[in-house]
Amino acid sequence: MAWNYRDYGRSRGMPDPFTCFHDSEAILEFLIKQLGIKGKIGCFGRSLGGTVATHLANNYPQLIEFLFVDRSFGEINKMSESLMLGSYNRFFFNCFSKGWKIESAKNFYEAHCFKMVA
Repeated sequence: MAWNYRDYGRSRGMPDPFTCFHDSEAILEFLIKQLGIKGKIGCFGRSLGGTVATHLANNYPQLIEFLFVDRSFGEINKMSESLMLGSYNRFFFNCFSKGWKIESAKNFYEAHCFKMVA
C-alpha cells in the first residue's frame, strides 16, 4: 500500500515527521483491522519515507518482518546542518522545524527484522 503525505497529491494538511508517524501507524492499523492482513508484513521507505518505515519497523516488531530503506537519511537535523552553511544553521532549523528530531539510523539499527538499505 502507498499513500501521499499530507499536502501532497489530493491530501490536505501540513506534513511533518510527527503527523507522518501517526499516519503510518493509522495505515498499519487499517491494514490489520479493516483489510484483515494476517501475519507479518514488509515495509519500504524511500527518501523521507525511510524515516516512516524505520519508525514502524522499530516500534512494531510484532508486525514488521522486512524493512527496505532506499536513499533515506539518518538524522534530519544532521542533514540540515550539512545543507545550510553558517553558524546559525542549527538555530534556523530548530525555529522552522518546531523541534523535529528524527533518528532513522537508530530506528534502523534497533529494528528486529530482516533489513536492507540502498
